[in-house]
Amino acid sequence: MVDVRDEYGDWLEFHVGRINVFEDRFHQTFNDTVNEVVNWSRHLQRNIRDRYSPKLG
Repeated sequence: MVDVRDEYGDWLEFHVGRINVFEDRFHQTFNDTVNEVVNWSRHLQRNIRDRYSPKLG
């Protein structure tokens, strides 16, 4: 007789592993996107400041 708990445990472990991999990839992608947006907004602010602020000297 097959122990159902063993089979279920393997199945659960497999899927939890897949979820963890997905989560890691998602977080990495999310962090990359946030960094891109932050860098872009800083770049934009710098351009606006350079263009519209009175030049010193």
